[in-house]
Amino acid sequence: MSKKKFVREVGRGSWCAVFSALLLSACGGSDAERGSSEASQAARVNAAEPEPTVQALTTADSWHPCANEGQTCSFEGTRMVRYGANGKYAFKTATRSIPCNSSVFGDPAPGVSKACSISTNPSPYMQDAAKYTLTFRDDFNGTALDSSKWIPQIIHVKPSDANDYGVSDGYLRIWPQADSSGEIKSRVLSTYGKFAQSYGYFEMEAKLPIGRGLWPAFWLLNSDDPDNGEPEIDIMEAYPGDNDGYWADENHHPTSIQSTWFQLGAHTGGPQGDQRLDTGDLSTGFHKYALKWEPNKLSYYFDGKLFYTVNVAMSKKMYLLVDIQYSDDNASGVVDSTTPLGPTNSLQVNYIRAWQLK
Repeated sequence: MSKKKFVREVGRGSWCAVFSALLLSACGGSDAERGSSEASQAARVNAAEPEPTVQALTTADSWHPCANEGQTCSFEGTRMVRYGANGKYAFKTATRSIPCNSSVFGDPAPGVSKACSISTNPSPYMQDAAKYTLTFRDDFNGTALDSSKWIPQIIHVKPSDANDYGVSDGYLRIWPQADSSGEIKSRVLSTYGKFAQSYGYFEMEAKLPIGRGLWPAFWLLNSDDPDNGEPEIDIMEAYPGDNDGYWADENHHPTSIQSTWFQLGAHTGGPQGDQRLDTGDLSTGFHKYALKWEPNKLSYYFDGKLFYTVNVAMSKKMYLLVDIQYSDDNASGVVDSTTPLGPTNSLQVNYIRAWQLK
């Protein structure tokens, strides 16, 4: 069995299988009761609260001055930049900086002094900002998880009572920590019931944890018809606990990611695919993990660079999930005495954002 096939059938495991096991455990069920439990879970999902309507976060862009004519406009990330004066402007999308002059923009207002401003609405990294409308944004600038955007669990599974996530200093952190029973359990944060949409651009900037047993991920899961296969798009999964040098180095630092899709759901046997990307050590700095989801195509990006495209139709609305999971059947192994615990070894998230296609 090849390493990649191992990851598909054993190493990656199945999100749905993991959650079903958690649900059965919580309800006192056995393996023999799995089928009836999954059926009852589907019924409970159908009775869940209605899905939210996706709306743009703002009705119009606001602008912040960044340079006068002849200077350079500098900023963080990728932004829409306008150049001109007196209501006459030319627009360009730029990353980090752009010269503020008519050679670059053309001259929208001849004969007058002009200036540049940047849109205060963030744009997808290294994408054309004019093609997107911001629909979801969490920069984690508060002191607690925003309950208007997130729930601290996967739906219908009782969350762990462990103190294993928090928001401070401009970051969301999720870390390995034992609960009151002494077990280390998965921590999933999701926007179920808060935010979901079909198509668009989804982006997270984060630094990954290290150690045996950890399975960090950023992904999307079907919300508008969850009992019908649960279509799934995994934007990023990592396996820092790998012992074979395929997903991690000898110190159990993650050095590659996997992106996956299941058109009809992980259990259906329908069309599915994945792509692995070597990245270097992902625990030493922040990187951007992103997906452009179009009606007939998925495009995956790492730090703004396209690395995987697949032509597939997936139309059902999906919600966002970010987590560290633990399972004895994934390529990261199991938590052991070498795994650093606590908030100093966290999935550290700078922001999570989503845009709709215009």
